[in-house]
Amino acid sequence: MFRESTPQFSDEEFRTLLESARRGDHAALTELWQALAPRLRREADQRVPDSLRSECAASDLVQDTYIRFQTRLATFQDHTCDQLTAWLLKILVNLLIDRIRRLRSQPQSDLSAIIDSTSSPSSGLQKAELRTQVRQCLEQLSEEDQEVLELRVFCNLEHKDAAQILGIPRDTFAKRYHRALDRLRRGLGDKGITPSHFG
Repeated sequence: MFRESTPQFSDEEFRTLLESARRGDHAALTELWQALAPRLRREADQRVPDSLRSECAASDLVQDTYIRFQTRLATFQDHTCDQLTAWLLKILVNLLIDRIRRLRSQPQSDLSAIIDSTSSPSSGLQKAELRTQVRQCLEQLSEEDQEVLELRVFCNLEHKDAAQILGIPRDTFAKRYHRALDRLRRGLGDKGITPSHFG
């Protein structure tokens, strides 16, 4: 879905606008946003699953992305228009995932939901320690692995909806998910923790 070309500035025009915007020039910030916003609006509209449209408006995601753009532009370290577009799209997708997490997920702190209930008593771990170890295993995974597990396991989304959010084909999501799940299971196994069956 993230395929159409970004707005065309010459390299020099873009660098000038970007540096002005980073220094707090509102006109430059506005010009950059106006060039990029139509693309982000289309992406937001395409990525919100039909099942969540009543609770998660694409227009709200774009507005929240704009707020992050205004407040976090100084943290953007790259230099091209394509890179800025990709950075903003990542912000938009993260906001969408955060919103879905609040709407759909089991509490993130209840990480024992992915652990076989028979493993806790036999392992002798206290519940808090078990959660800490599961969290550590998750944090050792790549951002991509964490993202697919978040959508599928914690938010309980179907592959089709999760793939739509990430802007990738369903088969690609399924492959990423199963790879992430295997890595998580191996990490848990290394700690002597038996994962529950989810898949």
